[in-house]
Order: sequence, then structure tokens, then C-alpha cells
Amino acid sequence: MRSEGLCPDEIAYVCILKACVSKQDANMGLKIHSDIVSLGLLQKNVVLDNALVDMYAKCGALQRAQKVLEEQPVRNVVPWSALIAGYAQQEQGQKSLGCFERMQSKGLSPDAIT
Repeated sequence: MRSEGLCPDEIAYVCILKACVSKQDANMGLKIHSDIVSLGLLQKNVVLDNALVDMYAKCGALQRAQKVLEEQPVRNVVPWSALIAGYAQQEQGQKSLGCFERMQSKGLSPDAIT
């Protein structure tokens, strides 16, 4: 895409992050994250923020997922649910429950996915 002079947009980046999950490649995800930041896309797109939290959580990079979540200007239940699931999948039940409680303390109610 880039070799043809095209720059990925937010939708393309979300798809690329999903590919990182399928390959379990948090390092590539980190490179993509850097591209997204350098283009200033994070401040404009909640879906992209959420996709980053999801990618890091599913790749087991839970500290990075937590950091991205904390830096989001607007948070909703989606990234919290991704982080809760990430801790649970890594058998860190106490941290998963802690995230659940923090989410609720921020005034967010769990949905069916949470």
C-alpha cells in the first residue's frame, strides 16, 4: 500500500491491528501504534484507540494495553472489556476483577461482552 504512495486510514489501521492479533505479533503492533501516533490519528478516533487496547490485550502485552487505555481522552466499555478479557486469558483473575471494579468506579456499566 505504501509502496504505491498510499497512506492507510483509520479503517486500514484497525484491520492491520487485527492482523497483528492473528499473528500474535505485539512488536509489529507497537510499530503500527507508532505510525498511528505520528499521524495524529489517536486523538481523532475512539475506534482506533479501542483497537489498540484490544490488540495489545489479545497479544498478552497487558501493560501496554493498560497504558493506552489510561491515555484515551474518551473511554467507553469496549477497551475496558478488552483489558478485562486480556487479564482473564493470561490467568490474572485478580487484575481482571480489579479492572472490572475500576471500570464501574468510572461510571461505566458492563455490557454483555464484559
